[in-house]
Amino acid sequence: MTGGRFDTDVVATLFFKQAFVNQDFGVGSALAFILLLAVVPLMAVSIRCFQAEEAA
Repeated sequence: MTGGRFDTDVVATLFFKQAFVNQDFGVGSALAFILLLAVVPLMAVSIRCFQAEEAA
């Protein structure tokens, strides 16, 4: 919403900037791993809900 002004970023954009713009691959990979840990549980819950809905 702010276009990156006021030092605001989402995790995915921050990971990309750290890894490929700033050439700081350690921080970039750590941010990507945090993003993975945040998304996978939500995805698993969503899949279970859809499977339960489909079975009913």
